[in-house]
Parts: sequence; C-alpha cells; structure tokens
Amino acid sequence: MNKIKECPKCKKDNLIDHIHCCQCGKKIVANKYKPGTFKSILHFVGEMIKKLWKGVLNNLYLILLSVSILYFLCYTIFIFNDEFLPSWEKKVFWLNFFKDIALLIFTAGIFTASLKYLQYIRVFETEFERILLSDKFSGKVKDSVESITFSEDFLLKQSNLSEIWETVTLSKYKQQFPNLYAELKKNINNTFFVNNNISYYYKHTKKKYDIKVVSGYKIHIMETTILSIVRPSTDEFEWDFKTSILEGHSENEKYPEICIESLSECGMIFDPEKNIEVEVKNENLIKECKLKLSGHKVYNIKRVLKFTQDIDKDREWVIGSDRIMDHLDVHVKYSEDLNVIFSKSNKAKFIKEELQEPNQISYISQELMLPGEKFKLFFLKV
Repeated sequence: MNKIKECPKCKKDNLIDHIHCCQCGKKIVANKYKPGTFKSILHFVGEMIKKLWKGVLNNLYLILLSVSILYFLCYTIFIFNDEFLPSWEKKVFWLNFFKDIALLIFTAGIFTASLKYLQYIRVFETEFERILLSDKFSGKVKDSVESITFSEDFLLKQSNLSEIWETVTLSKYKQQFPNLYAELKKNINNTFFVNNNISYYYKHTKKKYDIKVVSGYKIHIMETTILSIVRPSTDEFEWDFKTSILEGHSENEKYPEICIESLSECGMIFDPEKNIEVEVKNENLIKECKLKLSGHKVYNIKRVLKFTQDIDKDREWVIGSDRIMDHLDVHVKYSEDLNVIFSKSNKAKFIKEELQEPNQISYISQELMLPGEKFKLFFLKV
C-alpha cells in the first residue's frame, strides 16, 4: 500500500511522491515518520554510545595517560606510607602486577599520543599542500607578491634602486624595440643614474644676468645666482658644479671667473686655487668647482660667474643643471645695442613677467624641474 500525505490547505490525501497537491496545487511536505517511545529511547541510547565511543577513541591517549599516572600516584602512596604497608605485604605480587599494567598503559598512551600527533601533522601537511597548489590560492599569492614588490615601502628599503630603475626603463624599450635593447643597455644615460645627483637639490633659485657689449661683437656676461642647497641630513657632502666657454674666449683662463660666498653661517671657505679644477676638452675650457659642506640641512649661497663671448661666432648661451630645482626666477638686463631672446627648454614651464623698464626680460618657473637643460639665451647685435 502506498504511503500518503495530507495537504495542509485543502486536507486532500496525496501520494507520498507528490510535491504539490493534486487538488489545490499547494506545495506539501511528507509527514515525518514518528517511531514509538521504546524505539526512540533505543535510538537515543545508540547515538549516545556512538558519540561516547568516538570521544573515547579520539581522546584515548589522554585516558590512558591519566589512568596510568593516577595508579602510579596510588602505588607510591601505599609503598612509602608505613600505615598502609603492613596490610599490603601479602599483596605485593598484585601491586607489582598492576604497576606493570600501569606502565604498559602509560607506554600505550605515549604511543597513542604520538600517533595522534603524527596524524594531525600529516593531515595539516596534506591540507596545506592542497591549498598552496590550488589555482585560487596561487593566484592570490602571485598578486600579493607583485603588489609588495612594486610598493613604495618595499622599494624604499632596497639598496639597488638605480639598477631597478634601469631595468624598468630598459624593459619598456625591450618590449617595443627588442632589436635596440642591446645597444641601449650599453649607452643608457638616464638623468637619475648619475652617481650622487640626488644627494641634494636647489630651492628658490634666482638668476640675474647683466649683459653688455664691450666692443664690436664681444659681450661681457655677469651671472649672479642666489640659491638654497637642501640636504636630507647634516652629514658632510660635496657641492659641485661646472661652467665652460670656448677656449678662445677665456683670455688665458681668466674666464669664466668664479666667486662664491655664503649668505648664512655654514663654515664655507672658498679658495679658487684649491676648489677649482681646469680642463680643456673639445675646444672648450671647463672649470669645475668642488666644495665640502657639512653641519646644516640648508645652505644659502651667492655665486657670481663672469664670462666673455664673441656673438659673431657663438650667439647661444645654454643654462642647465644636473640637480633637481624647485622654483627658478630668471631676470636679464642688457645694453641698448643688444637684443636678448629667452628660449625655454621643452620640459620647462616658465611664465613671462611684464616689465615696464626697457632692455629687461623676466621669467618665473614655479614647477619642480628635473635635471637637464633649463633655458637658452640668444644674443643679437642691434
């Protein structure tokens, strides 16, 4: 006979395999089978025995260790207690027997605990290996490693930032122009690769030029620069710069003339004989100035450079720096028989100031300027 179930809405009897009522269509659930009281008790007792047995098996090592330790305590009390010893003299055999049993149980407990531990270790290793080898976890690990590797905090802790920067820069070219990669690697000269060029930077630099015609096409240029050198620490460092002119304009190495003075007490002592090195290269006379400074984070300095130039042979004057510059003011004053044209470099951004005075031009850059060329001056005889 097929089992039936009653619809809770219309009370219609339906077969046990029906999901919806055949009369009203309401979803119905089969009545759960309710065993008798005696069977319920047996079922409950059976479940409790199963749970108890499972608990005993899982904690067998604890039970064995506890029983053996408890017996050893009792054995010690009876053996070394004079009050109990006389009545137990005839039962020494049984005492020793149970002692051996307790020792055996203790050993079994230790062995069971070891097996349990090894089982847990094995399960952990298997599960850990499964997680590590899963595609989902390996993908997250890869993303996390890549995120850490290219994070700012990670990069700041590296001592080979120049090599990392070079690798990143070259990788862009290798992807686009793989045939040029080998040659680029030999000749790459990124402005940030120069040694120690980030040991300091210039802040609020002001340049003033006073340009006059001396005779014919020969002009005299006086550049006055007021700048602040900013350092990350007060440790000793070397401030250096180079300036050059055509060897024929140097007048027996008199020019370019260099004069440096400190606008703040920083202990700077400038000696042209000791601090300036002269070199002739490709028909240019180059003067390099090097000064050791220490004890401050900011050094306010005034530098005056004097040049002569034949604008019939060379009409251009290029100004640049291998250091970062934050804010640059340029003011040029020139004689009436001369015209000066200001030309900024491609990367620099300058704003022209409107001046009322004739024969003067002024430009201001409030941008952070990276190392390289800043601007040019072109000279025309009027």
